[in-house]
Amino acid sequence: MIGTLLSAAPAPASHVFDDVPDSSTFHDDIAWLAAEGITRGCNPPATTDFCPKDVVTREQFAALAVRALSLIH
Repeated sequence: MIGTLLSAAPAPASHVFDDVPDSSTFHDDIAWLAAEGITRGCNPPATTDFCPKDVVTREQFAALAVRALSLIH
């Protein structure tokens, strides 16, 4: 799974989440995850924040993995 995610090069994207500035090292990667529908942010339904310093729970990781691997159609 990780190899699949890492093999796709993220394209530069515009500002996506309020708490991930364009100057962030991981901005383009996080923007790519959002554009692909893998992440939806941490504050639904607004989805304006990514919360990069929060701990990822098992439930959140499971949801990310399902979306990343397209396990649900």
